[in-house]
Amino acid sequence: MLVKEYRVATKVNILLGLKDESLRTYNLYNDYRDSANDIQMAKTASELETKYRTAEKDAELARKELDLAHRQLDIRTRNIGLLTLSGAILLLLLGGGAYMLHIRQKQMLSAQKVITLEREAELTKVQAAMEAEEKERARIARNLHDGAGSILSGVKLYLSSLENQYQDLAGSSAYRDTIGLLNEAVTEIRETSHNLMPKTLHLEGIHTAIHDYCDKIGRSGNLEVEFQSYGEPARFDIDFELMVFRTLQELLGNVMKHAGAKHVLVQLAFSPDTFTMTVEDDGRG
Repeated sequence: MLVKEYRVATKVNILLGLKDESLRTYNLYNDYRDSANDIQMAKTASELETKYRTAEKDAELARKELDLAHRQLDIRTRNIGLLTLSGAILLLLLGGGAYMLHIRQKQMLSAQKVITLEREAELTKVQAAMEAEEKERARIARNLHDGAGSILSGVKLYLSSLENQYQDLAGSSAYRDTIGLLNEAVTEIRETSHNLMPKTLHLEGIHTAIHDYCDKIGRSGNLEVEFQSYGEPARFDIDFELMVFRTLQELLGNVMKHAGAKHVLVQLAFSPDTFTMTVEDDGRG
């Protein structure tokens, strides 16, 4: 509600020419919007990571239990072979017991297999949730670019055309400030849309996308970013490329927010069997 109210208030104040009030409501709109997005994304990421870790641990436990069951079955089988030397009656008794034990072990193996399949299904659900999140990012990016971005661009063109009709308007500081705010808003929407779902990643792959992202961070002037690449760049599965790109965004974000670094080095290494990404900075870690 607050995000919507301050967004509308900002548009109204801009149209009324209220510079200070426009900036105040625009900043409040950004603060509430970013807060809501950060909370939701952090919550979603935490839930997904928890599910993934739990499923991974359960799958490992199931594999260990299955291996133990195999070892126990082997021990029982060898013992049965040795006890057959004790006599025909004992052989019959032990044979019957071994048969029942074998049935039991098969039941245990089947149960462990079911557990393993359930863990794999849980991992599949987590992956599906991550894919759904990326689709939602793409939808929001399209809406920002095609919706709000297009509207603001239209408003900018309309206001610019007023200079031809009203010659004195170009000298108005309020008019120039309004045009400046529109330019900043259009740029912010374009960058946000690109960060949510970079088109370069889909069109040209992880090498070009990371290179462009490093250039953009470096141009901001807050951090010197050096990019190096070794080997022949290759394309990977889009889900893997998205994971790598999101990882780089998180790493560089942490460097800028917490490391106090002045220089960061991003290296990519491509080989027929291995892909490696390394991020190093001269901050405090």
